[in-house]
Amino acid sequence: MKFDCISSDPVSRDKNYPSGVINLLLHQGNDRLHGLMYTPSGKGPHPTIVLLHGFPGYEQNLDLAQTLRRGGFNVATFHYRGSWGSEGDFSFSNVLEDTELIIRTLSSEKAENDYGIDRDRIILAGHSMGGFAAIMGACSFQHITRVISIAPYNLGAVSKKCGRDSSFRDKTVEMFEECTVPLKGTGVYELLEELRIHEKIWDLTIQAPQLKDRSILLIGGKRDDICEKEMHHDPLAEALRTEKTSLLSEKLLDDGHSFHDTRIALAENVLTWLQKQKFSIR
Repeated sequence: MKFDCISSDPVSRDKNYPSGVINLLLHQGNDRLHGLMYTPSGKGPHPTIVLLHGFPGYEQNLDLAQTLRRGGFNVATFHYRGSWGSEGDFSFSNVLEDTELIIRTLSSEKAENDYGIDRDRIILAGHSMGGFAAIMGACSFQHITRVISIAPYNLGAVSKKCGRDSSFRDKTVEMFEECTVPLKGTGVYELLEELRIHEKIWDLTIQAPQLKDRSILLIGGKRDDICEKEMHHDPLAEALRTEKTSLLSEKLLDDGHSFHDTRIALAENVLTWLQKQKFSIR
């Protein structure tokens, strides 16, 4: 299925309510988190996608954000505490708290009035660690009924394997060393210890019963060497199918973790799923 918004600019534009961008400044205690929201043409209210980036956020999927905006969605993205200029210290726990913060913020009456958000149609989406946070965030908010999880990084499963496989732990340490460069207030071994403490509750497979009646799009990469299909994708998909608690759609693309060579296919799959969810795509 082809969608004009992937490769074409909008044909019609609302001069009174043009497409734009809104700076989002979120407050988590005394810490300020930086974000923005792409807004489509038209008065709205518009369905809104919260797009969560991974660890640490080298790939932010902003091409997908722009495509979705052209398709008629608000798309909000932000940086977690301690990452990319947002204040405070980075931790995986803070990622989950910050995800809950943006959900509460965009679900408010003020956001509906100020930003043209349809509060009944908020979709959580994320890539890698952001895919993990999207699933965990949906478990905390009953009004979030749709989730797009792209190559989700199962933190609990990672911790468990680190405990039994020293070579895998060494590989994880090496990756964490690279990923902590743009982060503040944390380090490799602090993050590994945090995973160890939370490894049971952060295993995505045990969250399946909490996702009752949610529609979930799970996208994986057949050649993903960071979120390996056998470790991250397959067990989660099986848990969701076994529990029969969610409306699961699966797609595997022949690509690696960041889908460098399948960006159009990635967008097409997301848009196809959104259309099946009864969203009108421009």
